Amino acid sequence: MPTATEESPNHVPSGSFCVAIVGGGIGGLATALSLATYNPELTNITVYEQAPEYGEIGAGVGIGIQAGRVLERLGVWEAADAISGERDNVHRSTRRWDNDELIVDVEAVKHNGEEKVRQLWVHRAEFLEVLYTEIRKRGCAKLETNKRVVSLQV
Repeated sequence: MPTATEESPNHVPSGSFCVAIVGGGIGGLATALSLATYNPELTNITVYEQAPEYGEIGAGVGIGIQAGRVLERLGVWEAADAISGERDNVHRSTRRWDNDELIVDVEAVKHNGEEKVRQLWVHRAEFLEVLYTEIRKRGCAKLETNKRVVSLQV
């Protein structure tokens, strides 16, 4: 582990250590993008995923406005918005499982004129693809598949 310098005893240069992110799901890929976005000097990020490849897993994910603003800062808002599609100002609908009767529609928060960020409802696999594609495009992290943590040493 690198040591702090005399000029700045608490500062450790970003390029002098490695970051390992265990888990290549939405949280892991978003973490890698966040680290690379907010600290461009950090060049040694690796995401380890136990699956042999990235693929379809899971179902829907609701993304609120604050999370949407984070996605905008990470550079993936437009891609996430594109997979969400239009829902006639409905954020999410709840229906009965047995007869598909509508229980309630939750209205989407309306745009306030200047802000383009809105609530999203996306499929998990499609959203994972958005994050994966951005990491590959920027080359900001190594993505290792078929890797599983078997022990941890501190």
